[in-house]
Amino acid sequence: MFISLSDVLIIFEQYRYLFIFPIAILEGPIITIISGFLVYLGLLNIYIIYILLVIGDLTGDAFHYAIGKYWRKSSWVKRYGHFLGYNEKSEESIENHFKKHEIKTVLSAKVLHGMGTAIQITAGIAGINFFRYIGVSLLGTIPKTLVLLLVGYYVGGSYIKIDGYLNTAAFITISVFLLVFLYFILNKIIRNFFVNNE
Repeated sequence: MFISLSDVLIIFEQYRYLFIFPIAILEGPIITIISGFLVYLGLLNIYIIYILLVIGDLTGDAFHYAIGKYWRKSSWVKRYGHFLGYNEKSEESIENHFKKHEIKTVLSAKVLHGMGTAIQITAGIAGINFFRYIGVSLLGTIPKTLVLLLVGYYVGGSYIKIDGYLNTAAFITISVFLLVFLYFILNKIIRNFFVNNE
């Protein structure tokens, strides 16, 4: 038995912020845009969700940093890391890079979606100061979260208007496709009929 949409909305109404927070830790940008749309629909408070999304994003950043820190200290990595091209020399070059470009590199993790996690794990491997890392991440998270939230809010409002146009366009496209398909089928049937009756 499948859960109905109304049941999902009731559950979401009760646990909306608790529901969103773990997703924000794992996948910040997508849930931030969706949250903006939910703010537009009046299901979320923009101030509460903004603070929650910032905290969730920073929690994810801290988790990625911890993975890198563990990676660096792991006996497994010390023993088998060379198979993956990881050794003390590569660790040293990572550390040198972060010493020269720490702020720029950590902030780039906020902009380069898809590369962000790898950069944050590398920051842990480099062993940069955790509190400075979180501070720089916060500087990037605050505007990024606000922009994505506003994108979700305004695109969500436009979506409701655009949805009607998209449905009309889809109907026209499918209708044209079916007419062309029927034309070729009927044309083939008629030709076969005349060829067989000659």
